[in-house]
Amino acid sequence: MPPISSRRNHRSKTSPDPWLSLATLPVLAALIGGKALAEWVQELGEMSEEVFRGDRLPTIDFPSPEPMSSETSD
Repeated sequence: MPPISSRRNHRSKTSPDPWLSLATLPVLAALIGGKALAEWVQELGEMSEEVFRGDRLPTIDFPSPEPMSSETSD
């Protein structure tokens, strides 16, 4: 078994560049996807405001209440 110092030297020879290269694509994809998702949620909120604003909703005719007569039927 090689001494501990030689094992440390062997590990330190590997460059972090390949790992950094592999990690870059998922990070960029998450950033772009997050931005697209945020824009979509904002558009969805604006569309729901338009629906609930009420200017495009149909008017509902409620029947007027009948006046109460003072006479009582027995």
